[in-house]
Amino acid sequence: MISRVVFVICLISLLRSTFGKTNTVRFVIVPGGEGGEAIIPLDTPPIPDSTCVFKFDVYGATTESWFGKISANPETQEIECTIYRAGDQETYLLFNSYEVAVGTADVSEVINAHVKDGEGDPVESKNFVMEKNKLLPAPGWKGSAREFQALAKYFI
Repeated sequence: MISRVVFVICLISLLRSTFGKTNTVRFVIVPGGEGGEAIIPLDTPPIPDSTCVFKFDVYGATTESWFGKISANPETQEIECTIYRAGDQETYLLFNSYEVAVGTADVSEVINAHVKDGEGDPVESKNFVMEKNKLLPAPGWKGSAREFQALAKYFI
């Protein structure tokens, strides 16, 4: 019980210390191979509870620059992670799979999400799933996308 109280106090302190904090990370997606991962931390050094991890498996002909942005609002106990194509450009990559994880499953849950296709149009919500702290494609979905956004709520 005491360790849970200490954990809750530490999490509240973490959220308060990140008020209005934003971090943006540039990364490159290279098609083919074993897939990839981009880590977008809110804090330095990275703290798992305030980090966004984007995992992907893509194919296509071009290497592309992408960005990951994470921001926190401790007043609402929310952290938002957005993964997007640099310069709002079209993408020529096709995703076999992706995963946007916000924080850790024991302290956060994705409460809202959206995905934009390769041309910037919204992807129907039936084509993605919010599962615990993750945004995932619906079973069988593969396609082009240039933005993934997940809003997670921290629970204590």
